[in-house]
Amino acid sequence: MLFRSWGLGTTSIFARALDSLGNWSNPVAAPVYLNVSPTVNTFAIAPSPARPTGTLTLKATSVTDGNPDGSIASVSFYRDVNNNGKFDAAIDTLISTDTDGSDGFTADYAITDAPTGTMRFFAFATDDKGATSAATLASVAVTKAPIVGSLTASTGLVSKGASLTLTANDVSDPEIGRAHV
Repeated sequence: MLFRSWGLGTTSIFARALDSLGNWSNPVAAPVYLNVSPTVNTFAIAPSPARPTGTLTLKATSVTDGNPDGSIASVSFYRDVNNNGKFDAAIDTLISTDTDGSDGFTADYAITDAPTGTMRFFAFATDDKGATSAATLASVAVTKAPIVGSLTASTGLVSKGASLTLTANDVSDPEIGRAHV
């Protein structure tokens, strides 16, 4: 059976039997619900860029259900463990599932000593009928913080209204070399 021309929602399918004498049985109906998968339209990560240690907030907003009478039941967030940008159910790790989308669906992810580069995450929406969206991918760059070797003041004693000059020494950025203060 092809469902292309059916409307969304509940539809009844009828069946009847025909015997060899040409007699038809009474019709019997079975309800079928035609469901459309939800969509995660916006998936973002903050802060961006991220530092190697800290907490990332993953947020899915504008999550929509394609069914006129449906609603979003949850959004699940996964870490792309092998960082290939493709969801692998056997490898990628579930971070959490949020069932309250009143302020967008969110998950916090703690990172510790992450290497510099790109980290990838997936979001999946599930509707109230159990249909699940395709994977939506979001990425964040992990960068190391600039380094300040030391800080010196032009004077050790400052009076109210007087000027003070601070000098940052040996400032560098591990990723791009010298940094500006």
